Amino acid sequence: MNFRISVSILLCITSGCASLPQAPPAMLAASTTIVDPSWDITRPRGTPREIDFVTGEGTWMSVDASPDGKTIVFDLLAHLYRVGIDGGRAECLTQKSGIATNFQPRFSRDGRRIAFVSDRAGQNNLWIMGADGVDPRLVFLDLVSRHAEPAWSADGESLFATRFFPNTRGGWTKTAEIWSFPLDGGEPVKLLGTPDTQVWSPSPSSDGKYLYYHQATAPIVSADGFYKISDQHHLRRLELQSGLTESVTAPESRSYYRRNPFYEVAPVISGDGRTLAFVRNIPGAALKSGGQTFDQQAGLWLRDLETGRERLLMHPVTPTQIEMHSMFHQNFVPGYGWMADGKSIVLSQGGKLRRVNVSDGTVSTLAFEAHVKRSISEQNHPHRRIDNEPFIVRVPRWPARSPDGNVLIFEGVGTLWRRDRWARPDSTPSVLAEGDRDTFELSPAWSPDGREIAYATWNDAGGGHLWKVAAAGGKPTRLTTRPGEFLNPVWSPDGRSIVAVKGAGAMLRGLTMSDNGWFDLVRVPSGGGEDSLVYRMGPQ
Repeated sequence: MNFRISVSILLCITSGCASLPQAPPAMLAASTTIVDPSWDITRPRGTPREIDFVTGEGTWMSVDASPDGKTIVFDLLAHLYRVGIDGGRAECLTQKSGIATNFQPRFSRDGRRIAFVSDRAGQNNLWIMGADGVDPRLVFLDLVSRHAEPAWSADGESLFATRFFPNTRGGWTKTAEIWSFPLDGGEPVKLLGTPDTQVWSPSPSSDGKYLYYHQATAPIVSADGFYKISDQHHLRRLELQSGLTESVTAPESRSYYRRNPFYEVAPVISGDGRTLAFVRNIPGAALKSGGQTFDQQAGLWLRDLETGRERLLMHPVTPTQIEMHSMFHQNFVPGYGWMADGKSIVLSQGGKLRRVNVSDGTVSTLAFEAHVKRSISEQNHPHRRIDNEPFIVRVPRWPARSPDGNVLIFEGVGTLWRRDRWARPDSTPSVLAEGDRDTFELSPAWSPDGREIAYATWNDAGGGHLWKVAAAGGKPTRLTTRPGEFLNPVWSPDGRSIVAVKGAGAMLRGLTMSDNGWFDLVRVPSGGGEDSLVYRMGPQ
């Protein structure tokens, strides 16, 4: 059978049109791809769709506070907004950027400018603008590498940022490095990162001495194509003058919790340089969402860098993307920031803007009202219509011929079908067994006398069983008493028992049959009953 799946491509959603800002020659020279002046990334394509609404919540909002403590800046649907510290009506600062994306805002130390990431020049590059959104300016243009997580240097003359380069390890991996970008148009300088060591989330101290960051060994793509992350995620700091690095949270510390994963990400140093905020999973905690339970819950932690004491300040916070691919935002958690007085931290959580008090962990909500006005480019994908009509099965499986050679049983689209040898070529096969069409019927096997057919089933909710049905079709009889991963039944020569493969339960954990650590050969009486172990194959 041919399956057609419509996949929505990630699109930029914005409103209005603007001309492409012209970058200084020095910046353009750094790009390894020639900019096509006729292509304006800020202009919607095709027949755009307009959206216009007011909201007081958002997903994955990066947040920062102004040095004077009066203003909050945050990103929402790829636009930047600012609002007073007490909440209220939010002002959009990037409305004139068309359909370009804008995210991860960060106030300068004097509060007069905002650094952010935008693709309005064709790639996720670093930009700065006034705190009121005027005079946006490209810091550095490179259409090959992507940039994320800008952070201002202590003197305000450069930006630190995470820079991602293409690599050859696989489609779900990237090379993450930390660079320094001068604001005067000079060449950027690489500070951290190797092909085998990934670094993210630069956070410089206000005295200009240290740069805190998150480090991990390189992601790995296994031989079967699956993306596997490292277990060495922890926090470090770089002494900017000497270039020496040291661990802040060593990976060995995860032994305290006796459970994996124990990942630490997203460090943000306080203004006085004494306290480091970061995000770490909470041992033993779970998160429930949409009727599902996830066995990981993230919390916001604080470490006193003088005493080494750590404490959990707030939980849960937005779950990390440490076990997923942060393709768009390029950060593991939404950006957050300290208030200048060091008494509280602003962040987004649960769709809202929050302010958590450092002394006692009390959380207040900064209610806002943002006007979202955007144009959405027409999606570039073919329109498919799925008809509820008969179709040709392109991939029939498990053909099983009767002992006399006159009847063929096979599986197609999860159902077992019966086809008589003498049937007309254009005739439709008949459904073999009556039953629930939400349950997959697999791997049929004829009994030695040709009177019955054994087969396996699978249902994600209830698991699988072994069944048998008369060769002429009809109502089946369940043979197994306990659910399991059964496949490939075979009758004994005397027809009194059936042997089948039984998996270790990987499919009940959202994996596939091939992911099982071992397989059992089990025997079931052909009249039904308990399955008994014949032989176990593979490591245990």
